[in-house]
Amino acid sequence: MIAQQQVAFDSEDDLKAEINELRRTLLPAFLPAVLAIGWLWFSYIVIAHRPIGLNGFAFLSLLLSSWAAYRLRERLYTLACWLFLLGVILALSLVAASQLAPLTPAFGVLLVIMANALLGTGPALLAA
Repeated sequence: MIAQQQVAFDSEDDLKAEINELRRTLLPAFLPAVLAIGWLWFSYIVIAHRPIGLNGFAFLSLLLSSWAAYRLRERLYTLACWLFLLGVILALSLVAASQLAPLTPAFGVLLVIMANALLGTGPALLAA
């Protein structure tokens, strides 16, 4: 027998508030994950003896946007998310400009998924 748990909300406003609270918990989870991916990418570039140029700026973009988003997340959540997403867009663009690999554009899909999870459908369409 499967036990079911049903959560009742008094109004639609309560439901929206709960969804917004869940979104707020996602940003601190995305920050270290994106930094780890950036660090792995930068390590690969150094180990493979590729030119650091734009790849270094891509990692710097991730680092600065993640730091700014972390500092602003409590007071200005929407601005923190946009700064973070714009930093990821810039990093992805710099990586694509420095060396276009077949999978580079595929990471843009992950960006849209992150934008949808952090801000909702409308901003995800803008990020696309």
